[in-house]
Amino acid sequence: MGERRADLSRPAQTGALDPAGGPTSALAPSSGAAKAPLPERSRQRGAVSRRSVSRRRVWAARIVALAADGLQFALLPLVLGGAASPVDDAIDVVTAAVLTALVGFRWAFLPAFIAELVPFADMVPSWTIAVFASTRDGGDQR
Repeated sequence: MGERRADLSRPAQTGALDPAGGPTSALAPSSGAAKAPLPERSRQRGAVSRRSVSRRRVWAARIVALAADGLQFALLPLVLGGAASPVDDAIDVVTAAVLTALVGFRWAFLPAFIAELVPFADMVPSWTIAVFASTRDGGDQR
């Protein structure tokens, strides 16, 4: 009964003008408009976004960080050399890989990894500090 259908073959006019002075459509972005970010589902497969990290993963990452720092402290004579110690390097590389797999890349992991290469500075629990600082929101309610 007097129902109007939209013509889908032509884009709708918004009344806004593009920089060239012509009207723009709602479907086609104007030449001066910034591109919208990609939806979260189209991001790289396997990457864990901040919003999708569950509480279990956060707590698992915290336990891994505590265990790595505790292991380095327990093996003090073997890891005292910083970057010169292969045992310390192996612990740090494995820890970085596991933490990134659990909660995704966090910028706090980079200074922690660098600090672990410096002799005597690696006795600071840098992995624990980095994980607790970067996951202080606690994860999702899952």
